[in-house]
Amino acid sequence: MRLGADVLLTDQRGLLQGKKVGLLAHPASLDSRGKHLLGLLLAEKKDWQVTALFGPEHGITGESLYMEPVESTTHQPSGLPAFSLYGKTLKSLSPKKNMLDLIDCLVIDLQDVGTRYYTYIWTATLCMEACAKYKKPVIVCDRPNPINGVTVEGELNEKGYASFVGLYPVPVRHGMTIGEIAHFINDVH
Repeated sequence: MRLGADVLLTDQRGLLQGKKVGLLAHPASLDSRGKHLLGLLLAEKKDWQVTALFGPEHGITGESLYMEPVESTTHQPSGLPAFSLYGKTLKSLSPKKNMLDLIDCLVIDLQDVGTRYYTYIWTATLCMEACAKYKKPVIVCDRPNPINGVTVEGELNEKGYASFVGLYPVPVRHGMTIGEIAHFINDVH
């Protein structure tokens, strides 16, 4: 098993070649050596250019508390715009056109925990929807589901009860990796 970040930077580098890259990441966006994907992407600046960062709940650096809105800022030390996708309003949960205008493609590297209530899969979903609208390719770096990726438990959320912890009907414990659930949502919804 190889982490998506490792595969992207070796076998799939061509997906980024010559592109302006956006990165949706958090502190767990690490390769198999424990190096953060942002640093690895920035080190390869001759092949592509990282032009924008996007942060989920808790922010790119993980410094914000649970359910605390995160402000967009300038990431230090890179100087890149760091757009929050976890603000005070429903609209703040999706990237806007002006944010996506800075990139040619979006790389998503988030560690999910395998449950519907975790917001990272829904942040990824909203990013995929916005990128589809503005014709920006999305690359999801897959990672193992830490609660075994096999067991599926709990009810589906019913239509009419969608929220940011359940935008689409999936079981409470969905049994998928973030790549699998992104693929499922893209195909089914």
